[in-house]
Amino acid sequence: MELSTESGIHHRLVDAYYNLALGYRFYYDERESKLYADKAFRLSHEVDCEFGIALYYSYLGDTALIYEDNPEEAMAYYRDSRDLMPEKAYHHLVMDYRGALDMAMIYTRINHLDDELAINDLNMMIEKANTDNHFQMYGLYMMAGDYYSDRDKAKALDNYMKSLASFKKISHIEGSQLSPIFLKMALGNIYYDTENYDMAAGLYNEILTEEGNSGLLNLWVEGQSSLEDNKHRTFQQRVSLLEELNTTNEEKAELSQLLTYIFIVAIVILLLLLITILMSIKETRKIQKKLYKASITDSMTKAYNRGKIMEILAGELCTNDAVAMIDVDDFKLINDKYGHLVGDEVLIKISETIMGSIRENDSVGRYGGEEFLVHFKDVSLEEAIEISERIRENIMNLEWEQKDLRTTISVGISMCRDSKLDDVLSYADRLLYHAKTRGKNQVVTEL
Repeated sequence: MELSTESGIHHRLVDAYYNLALGYRFYYDERESKLYADKAFRLSHEVDCEFGIALYYSYLGDTALIYEDNPEEAMAYYRDSRDLMPEKAYHHLVMDYRGALDMAMIYTRINHLDDELAINDLNMMIEKANTDNHFQMYGLYMMAGDYYSDRDKAKALDNYMKSLASFKKISHIEGSQLSPIFLKMALGNIYYDTENYDMAAGLYNEILTEEGNSGLLNLWVEGQSSLEDNKHRTFQQRVSLLEELNTTNEEKAELSQLLTYIFIVAIVILLLLLITILMSIKETRKIQKKLYKASITDSMTKAYNRGKIMEILAGELCTNDAVAMIDVDDFKLINDKYGHLVGDEVLIKISETIMGSIRENDSVGRYGGEEFLVHFKDVSLEEAIEISERIRENIMNLEWEQKDLRTTISVGISMCRDSKLDDVLSYADRLLYHAKTRGKNQVVTEL
């Protein structure tokens, strides 16, 4: 601190402290990272460094988003940082970082707050961005590609290709580990989803070959090993340089400029790494959601499968609930007369009709064969009958390509009251059988 006062480089020391904070965070040492960030914040107040004060709130925003999974608080910190960022500063990083904050807020809105309007702001930011800032264009186009990946494959492909083009224009710093691996993975997935298998295979092969020995893959796939040791030694040397400032004023000024340069590079690289890591996490979560949905859904009818509907009934059945057991009338005759493909089509359309006829908080599951279960939540007998009659009429009025094909259902409704699940299902089954014997195409609530 005394050395920095002598040479008039208070602001450079703020940069150095933040550089150390980011470095320790890169090594997952949050205690040391927070220690240096707090030092930078206190010194920023002492020397009236507006940029240092603003940067501290950005640091807190990253902490809230990455480590505390609190996007609302992260957004508040990012806004505070943006508001406190000075219009003019002692180096050009302010403008770059203001753009990085805008990117961070848009990313948080899209991927953590499900704000559909954020894509409009992202597109406006792309239109107004400095096209010579290839770091920023790379991140913006990649973010837009990720947004459209589930919504519009063509737009996603266009944005990913623009992101890759921007990446190739970046002047890489040797050993920086900046890699397009997640961008290539996302681009390969788009090609695969659009059945362009040759292009997808080419990109996957690039990832395995060209990226196979990159620092990024070694860092995330091979456990860091020698690369980590080398980076750690380099980082410790920087710490020593800061602690042993005992050269002339001119040399100290040169060293402070070097630390500022390292600080700028570290921020840019860590922001890009943050974006790619968060995108990979989002992609993993999407896959997990798809796998979970597949595990609870009947593959043909898209209703819940037997296991899931029974789980819902076992866990949620209350006194004021009801269960309807539905069976497609004469389904075997439909299969015999029109074939199993038509039979499958009948089940699919009937399932869609049932799901489209119930309330939002009700549940539908395929119980087996041509039988379905409907769980009516918090319902009176009259309401359950009304909904079931609506289902029956909608199915009876379905139109088919086969002109003489008509579909009807029989329904048995059992109110739950204080009965056990097995008793409720048994009674609904008996009521369903009674509906069949009385002529089918009807709803029965009592024997």
